[in-house]
This record gives sequence, structure tokens and C-alpha cells, in this order.
Amino acid sequence: MNTYATVVLAAGKGTRMRSTLAKVLHPLAGVPLLAHVLNAVEAIPSSLAFAPYAKLPSSSRPIVVLGNGATQVEAVFGERCLYAIQEEQLGTGHAVLAARNAVEKLEPLPQVVLVCYGDTPLVRSEILARVLVEHQERQATITFLTAHAALPSDFGRVVRDADGRVLEIVEVKRATEEQKRIDEVNSGVYCFDRSWLWPTLEALPRNTSGEFYLTDLIGIAGAQGREIATVTGTLDEAIGINDRVQLAAAGKLLRHRILEQHMYAGVSIVDPETTYIDADVSIGPDSECYSCRNDDYREVPYWSRVPDWTWYHHRSIGNW
Repeated sequence: MNTYATVVLAAGKGTRMRSTLAKVLHPLAGVPLLAHVLNAVEAIPSSLAFAPYAKLPSSSRPIVVLGNGATQVEAVFGERCLYAIQEEQLGTGHAVLAARNAVEKLEPLPQVVLVCYGDTPLVRSEILARVLVEHQERQATITFLTAHAALPSDFGRVVRDADGRVLEIVEVKRATEEQKRIDEVNSGVYCFDRSWLWPTLEALPRNTSGEFYLTDLIGIAGAQGREIATVTGTLDEAIGINDRVQLAAAGKLLRHRILEQHMYAGVSIVDPETTYIDADVSIGPDSECYSCRNDDYREVPYWSRVPDWTWYHHRSIGNW
């Protein structure tokens, strides 16, 4: 692997959000959904799992595939990303194909294309790195992320043969009753061999709903006898946001993760259940946080005390 390109799919309409705001711009812990994903993508080179490939040249800026709300998203993220436009929403396979021209213009031309979704804010850089590394070490055509889910589940099922080789991913609405009992599910992160990806996407047939599904590539690769690798992660990293109920549920998980990170870094949080800290807030070690919400405030020096039920709209707090 000389380097890799990252394609983030963010063209969905977000109809169930009931909002004029592009879905990937809805805030979670004070940061747009897409920003969480971009943060994870940009941190891949510095992740522990990616250490064997740390000397690779930069993989360039991530390519974000946009459709509805494209102008809004570009206004927020500007030159942080490259952009591709999916003029018609004809499925995830069609969305990745929309990024082809942007990928082919990259220098150096990447051998691998990493694909993930812009509405999965809990995905971590470490798991993305593991998918990339597994793909390289197995010299696979496709590598994708899986998880184990409690049943019933709406995630696509990973179908394997008796020897454990991946055969296909079956979406729930097309699954048989036997396949619905499979607890290994697709988490929506993929690595593809670039030279195989584009011609295969161009030949991809429409499914029964008239769309081109990225997941159908797994069955095609399996039928061709190609190497398909998987990495198992946690189910929370696969959570996509489609409505405000899911947004709130993901917020609860992310808030717990943020608080743990601060506590492991030396911050005392007296009551985690009633403490809210945004994702981009920095707190120095040996600080104490009581019941509070910390949002507009972004940096707390060491040895600071954050008192009960305080909303911060300042840039700094003095030491005590």
C-alpha cells in the first residue's frame, strides 16, 4: 500500500431529521456529525494500529460525497475536505462511484480506497486503522468492519460458509429467516483495492429497489474467489444517525466516552450522570468538574474547579 484515499459518504437527504439543516451538520456534543468522522479519519496516521505504516506519505484530504445540503456542508468545512457531488441519490454504490474522479486526481495515486459514512459519529480512528492494516496484510480485494448485534437487528447480515469465508452481505429486507438469525452484522466501513473497485462498480446491477448497493460488491468478490477480510469492532461504532431519537442515543454514548477520556487524563468528575462536556473541550489535569454543562467554553487550565450547574461561555478560567 503506497497510500490510501478516504471517501466519506454524506449525500443522504436526512428526511427523518425533519430539518432544513443537512443531516451531517446536526451537532452532537457540540460538534457536527461529520466533524466526528473527519476527526477519526484524520487521526488514522497517528493511531497505534497504524504504526507499521506511519511513514506512508499523506493520504490527502478526505473526499466527502455530498448531495442534498452540499452548499451548507462546504460552507462549514471549506478546504478541510475535497468534495464530490452525487447528483442523484441512487444508492451507496453509486455514491462511491461519484468520488472516482476526485480519487483518480490524487498524487500519489492510492492503491486502496477506504469508505465510511458521514453520519456515524462514534467511529474511532483506531478501528479505521485496523481495517486498513488488515487489508494490507491480507492483500485483500475487500476488507470490511463487522460487529455482533443482539437480535433482532436492522443491520445487514454477514453470511459465511462452513469454513468461515465471507460469501455476501444480505440486507435485512432481503434476508431469509435463517439469515436473520445471524448475529454478525456489517458496520459500514470498507477498504477496496482501487483497481478492482471502479470497473466492478460500473458493472454493478441495480437491486430490486432500483439502487446500486455497495454491499453487493462483497457477493461479487466472493463469487470471483477474491480475498475478503474482516475486522470485528464494537456495535456502537456502526451506529448511523437517521433521526433525532438516534441522535440523542448516540449523544448519551458519546458523552460517556468523553467523560471517561477526561477522567483517565486526570480530571475529577464528581457526578458523571449530570455532567456534560463537549467533544472539543480541553481540561487540564487535577481539575474538578461538578454537575455542569461545558459547551461554548473550550479550555480549562489545570487545577481549576468547575462549580455546580455552570454554563461556560468564556475562553478561560483561572487556576485556584
